[in-house]
Parts: sequence; structure tokens; C-alpha cells
Amino acid sequence: MMKAYLDNGATTIVSETVVEKMNEAFRSTYGNPSSMHHMGVEAEKLIKHSKKILSKAIKATPEEIIFTSGGTEANNLAIQGFLNHSSCRKKHIITTQIEHPSVLNVFQKYESLGYKVTYLKVDEKGKIDIKELESTLCDDTALVSVMYVNNEIGTIQDLPLISKTIKKHSKAAFHVDAVQALGKVECHVKKQGIDMMTFSSHKIHGPMGVGALFVKKGILLEPLFIGGGQQKGIRPGTENAPGVVGFATACEEGTATLNETQKTLISLRDYFVEEVLKIDGAKYNGNYDAPHIANISFPNMRGEVLLHVLESKDIYVSTGSACASKNKTYSHVLEAIGLDEKHMEGAIRFSFSKYTTKEMIEYTLQTLKESIQELDAIIKGR
Repeated sequence: MMKAYLDNGATTIVSETVVEKMNEAFRSTYGNPSSMHHMGVEAEKLIKHSKKILSKAIKATPEEIIFTSGGTEANNLAIQGFLNHSSCRKKHIITTQIEHPSVLNVFQKYESLGYKVTYLKVDEKGKIDIKELESTLCDDTALVSVMYVNNEIGTIQDLPLISKTIKKHSKAAFHVDAVQALGKVECHVKKQGIDMMTFSSHKIHGPMGVGALFVKKGILLEPLFIGGGQQKGIRPGTENAPGVVGFATACEEGTATLNETQKTLISLRDYFVEEVLKIDGAKYNGNYDAPHIANISFPNMRGEVLLHVLESKDIYVSTGSACASKNKTYSHVLEAIGLDEKHMEGAIRFSFSKYTTKEMIEYTLQTLKESIQELDAIIKGR
């Protein structure tokens, strides 16, 4: 039986090159990067080289890169670190209704602490209204956080326009969650006007447990942890050198093949969606923005049931964000774009990678149609 892994929005397979580079680091360069002896110096060189690779990919400088344990920590460090710093005295913050929980829940925390929080609405495609953003910005606005590529529906926000609007009407900092963007679309922090940007290794064929935060020179953060002063004291703790090497290797691979990967993913996604929408009642959710995400509702099905039927046939998909998919509530993203209950309940996210093949797509299409027919027969037979 063929295996079709179409849950790349949750995590991706680690590339062979990444595994090789990490094994080399584990076996040869295993000193503590903070140690003064030769083994420590060599490990520190790996960290510095990895920062050069990531900074080159996003058009930043190595000094503006901070490695973390993943996207969640990077988002928390950006938001909490900025708001908790003694230089930040403003009490108004802005985000959107469709952010990842590692952003949305942090904003809700600060709302409970007395901050005024604006949650920007989105249209049926998941796009924010620039005029609403413009009208909410004020002298007391400290921070705006907007996701680049939505993890559930793939909508891409216009970062340069958002940044321009923020700078025109306030002195607020601009943070972007780009976890689903790196390796799929262009990340150019200077051109896009970004102050802080979050990345995650395991979304781009690197190891889990590694992430990064771009912090523009001049942006001040209060550390979340107190420790030994590594990474300028902003993120203390012994760096995960092999993991960082794996992340940098995956980033380098992804950047080198970005255009080719985009074309392949768009071709596969468009073909897949065209065929799926031939199924009676199937509805595409969001916008045809991100090349690797397709969210589709099957309104007469329960998404969770369909997911497990496909899983039994070695096809792996998601009902939404992996960080929230075990919760029984409906997706806040699908709710925000105005889907009714039956379309939210029947939503499945298919997400692709450079390792997705046409054969996987064909197998999934055939199996999906058969599975829906089977489930439909069972439902009607009740």
C-alpha cells in the first residue's frame, strides 16, 4: 500500500542532508559552545556559521538572529520580551483573529493584565482590512503581530503594506510569525519592513525543537529566562548546536530551491484542488496564496472521522492546526472567515512538501473519493 503524508503543515520529514550534518555535529563537534577550549570553540563556530546561513536567507545580519527551542518560544520571546522590557510603556497591542495559539494566547494573557488588545477581523479569504488596522493604530500602540502565511488556510498577508501602514500612523514594532513561510515564499525582513520575525526548523525539513527569532538592531527585549548569558543574554542556555546545524542546513537547502519548490507545489496543489472540488459539496477554504496548503470542507462529513478513515489507508492529513487539533472546539480560523458549523466540522487540511509526489496525490484522490462514498452510504443507511 502506498503511503501519502500530506500533513506537512504540522511537521516535515527531515532531509537526508540534514541528518548527515547533524550526525557529524553529534560525533565530532560535541563541545559546549560556551567552553573556552578547542572543542567549545569549534561548537561555537557552528552556531555562528548557522546564524550566517539563516541571516543570508532572510536578508538580515547574523547579530540579529537568536536561536530558540522552536516557533512557540520565538513568538513568546518576541511578544513578551518586547512588552516586558522597561523601555516599553505603551499599553495597546494589535493582532489578528487567525493567529497561531502561541501568539493569540499571549495577547489574551496581556489583555487579562489590563492591556487594550485589538483583534483585527479578516474577510472570507482570511485577509485583514488595512483600513481597520489604520483606524486602530494610535500613539499608545506598542506592538502589531500578524502571521505571514496562515497555518490552516494558507492565506498570505501583505507585509510591506502592513508595515508601511504601521510606520505611517504609529511608532509600534511589527512582529511576524513566519513559521509557515520560510522555504515556501520569500522572507526579506528589510524589504518587508519587519522588526521581529519567527521561524521554525521542523516546518522546512529540519529537526524538531529548534527555532529562530529575527530581532532588528535597536529592538530591545527582556529575556524570558535568566541564565548564563548566551546569545547576548536574550536567550540564555546552552545552545543546541546539532539542532541549529540541522536547521541551518534545511534553511540553506530550502532557499536554494525556493523557486523550483514553489512551482512544483503550486502545480500539485492546483491539480489536487481541481479534482477534489469535483466531489459533491466540497468547498475550498481561504485563498490560493501559500503553495503548500489546501483547506477543503466536506460538509456532510465529520473531519475527524474522515481523517481516521484516510489514516487507516496510510494517508495522513489534519483537521487544522496540530497544536489545537485535539481540542473539541471548532477552528478559530475557520470561524473567523465565516464558515458555518457543518463546513467547519467537515474541514480537512492537506499540506504538501517538496517530497510530495504526483503518485501520492493520485492515490489520495482515489482513496478520498472512495472513502467519502463509503461514509456517505453509512450515513444514509442510518
